[in-house]
Amino acid sequence: MASSSCAVSRNPNIGKTSSRAERVPEVFRAHLSKLLLNHSRGISVEKFAAYFKHSSKERIKFELYGYTSLTEMLEDLRDVCEVQKTSQRTMLFAVDDALKLRNRYRLDKRVQPTTKPEPDALQKFVTTLGELIVLRKNGDLYAPTCSLAQLAGFTKDTVLQSLEEDGIRVKGVHYLTVGDPHHEELRLKIAVWCPLACSENEQIVEKIALVPLKSCNFIVAALSPDIPQDNAVRKLRIISSFKMTRN
Repeated sequence: MASSSCAVSRNPNIGKTSSRAERVPEVFRAHLSKLLLNHSRGISVEKFAAYFKHSSKERIKFELYGYTSLTEMLEDLRDVCEVQKTSQRTMLFAVDDALKLRNRYRLDKRVQPTTKPEPDALQKFVTTLGELIVLRKNGDLYAPTCSLAQLAGFTKDTVLQSLEEDGIRVKGVHYLTVGDPHHEELRLKIAVWCPLACSENEQIVEKIALVPLKSCNFIVAALSPDIPQDNAVRKLRIISSFKMTRN
């Protein structure tokens, strides 16, 4: 019997990854995994590419990892997604291993203290200059410098270096460092929200700097003295009075 024109073609090697696939950045895999887990009915390759370009302001550079097309790369990420082709379009679906990928960034509950501190939380707030990421850590509010760099129109996070060149040293700076299991989930989420948290090779930078939220209006004004600060500074200042909800 002839096959139907809308027959579905499934990838027979789901769960197996190639050496090429291992070169695809972990932050991209986690971003794809999170998106697919929120789309139980799947998402087309075209829509995923458009979503990525809208959120990161650039296209997916599949050729950097040795692929000739985006679909070829996605077919190779078998631990994250399943590719199904019909005569009309190519769809992406989450696989069970995608849950494992996401859980890699969860804190191990077995090493949590008996008296648990208030969990860290991330939120985004809209200012007249764009979205600002705010982190509640140990009861205090901070902003990643990569988010401030984005507000100031920078293409790289050189906030602290730029301030130091002007003789300004910010007090109370903290860092989310690579290799610290307590920082991994926060680092991943910041990288998904802010592309400046990644280096040119699309890996999350080794240290994501956090500055006290109360310093943000001054920092943005110092970095971009030419932009209108009236409403922006006021909104950044108001954020410190917001009560952040848990994720």
